[in-house]
Amino acid sequence: MDDAPAFLEKLKRDLLEQFKGKPNIEILQKALARQLEEIYKFFNELNTLRWLQTAEGVQLDGIGDIVAMSRVEAMAVSNLIGQFVPMEDAVYRIYLAYKIHLNTNQTTYKDVYRAIKMFWDKSYLYYSEDLDWPATIFFDTPILSPWDDASALLLAPRVKAAGVQLIIRATTETPLEETVTAYIGGVAWPGNMTTTLPPYLPDASHEQVLTVFGAAFAG
Repeated sequence: MDDAPAFLEKLKRDLLEQFKGKPNIEILQKALARQLEEIYKFFNELNTLRWLQTAEGVQLDGIGDIVAMSRVEAMAVSNLIGQFVPMEDAVYRIYLAYKIHLNTNQTTYKDVYRAIKMFWDKSYLYYSEDLDWPATIFFDTPILSPWDDASALLLAPRVKAAGVQLIIRATTETPLEETVTAYIGGVAWPGNMTTTLPPYLPDASHEQVLTVFGAAFAG
């Protein structure tokens, strides 16, 4: 460890002058320095490897023990909602975040939003309701670029009140290449393509909407 010499040097500096240079004292100092190094390493790993965002392997399994969701249980949840994804660290971390919020969530709008944001930190979300969809919560993303991968958002398990439906919708916009221009009456207009990704709605057919703004086609 980089800090290993520091412990021994500090012990030597704090030693009374009358004990410096004594072989037996130096042996004791080295033994104490080695133990301090082990303690430092333990707490350093505790601060870095046991966080949900950084833990891997058995360290991540340890967090699963604390929140009461093993990889096998996470796989069962995955299969239940029809995702059937391998429970690798990156995916397992998502399900542990879901379980943490499930343990502490009161299913208020704020809690539901906070739970979703654990899986989606790229931008804010719009909350809305629809009279044609009673007992349904809608969360929509702002217009996203093609490089804003929304898969983690759509993969996020739902935390909601019983009897309430939660629908998450993501919309992406792809600008046309600079060399592509649409002409109307001799005037050039910029174009773009907007794609609404299928909403996360289990047991419902997925629809995809493609809209082209400001584009004209020769007739």
